[in-house]
Amino acid sequence: MDRKKLNALPNGHKVASPAAAIAMVCFFLPWVLVSCGNQPIDSLSGWELAAGTTLELMGQKVTDIPGRPLLFLVILAGVGVLALGYLALRRGSVTKIDGWGLIGLGALPLLALLTLIGGQNAATQALPEGSDMIKPDMIKLSTQYGLWGVVLGYIAVMVGGVLNLKDALNVRFAPPDAVSVPRSGSSSPTSSD
Repeated sequence: MDRKKLNALPNGHKVASPAAAIAMVCFFLPWVLVSCGNQPIDSLSGWELAAGTTLELMGQKVTDIPGRPLLFLVILAGVGVLALGYLALRRGSVTKIDGWGLIGLGALPLLALLTLIGGQNAATQALPEGSDMIKPDMIKLSTQYGLWGVVLGYIAVMVGGVLNLKDALNVRFAPPDAVSVPRSGSSSPTSSD
């Protein structure tokens, strides 16, 4: 890769691409710690929450956690951000699509996360009535570093989109000193010597 071309990459992509890569890695790290009272039961990653998994306590199955496929947007949006960065690198310029695309790709996974947080807890929702091992009101969920890495990563992607929009607007309009402004009393842009 030519170093000049990499240095010419718009600032928005320099922020958004690494942030998306970090968010994609955080998808596989622990997101939620499920505990019963003060006893941790299991730690669930974004992948496990998206695909579905089984909660076990002391080697015994407690319940199945249904998958939430909408959470796979975390990975898909990351791939989209990296693709936009690659296309901008190949093109050698920044457009409004680079800005709006990053803002949209940053917002999609955050909205998907809101559906996870806004709904009822998957762990307590999935417990069968009259479970001998754990009662639903005993379950406690706490967020972990993987979830926060995804949230911060996609906020950074959206910031990169704003930087790209700013760069696209600066490229589109000529600097003020390059524009010829008509003087008062004159009908055409001329320069006086």
